Amino acid sequence: MTTTIAPASGTTAGGTTVTLTGNDLLGATAVRFDALAAASFTIDSATQITALSPAHAAGAAAVTVTTAGGTSNPSATATSQRPRSPPWLLPRDQRTPGPSSP
Repeated sequence: MTTTIAPASGTTAGGTTVTLTGNDLLGATAVRFDALAAASFTIDSATQITALSPAHAAGAAAVTVTTAGGTSNPSATATSQRPRSPPWLLPRDQRTPGPSSP
């Protein structure tokens, strides 16, 4: 069963390293973000897995871990967010002004 996810958000492009903590994680055979398999994952210990998030639509995703004992309840969620555009790509009215010079 997973109890925490850190960080709790990443980009829609995927590739965020996510640490899952819980219990009875040894022998995990799958980590999923909604129905999407993690790009990769490593079982660090009986209480921790490190996973690489897949590309995912913006919004919350239920994260589950499958072991010989079954699939965890999607009690923990992660959120995918669109990457922020660099200021020079934003329309002028959406830019945040920088510090002013003296």
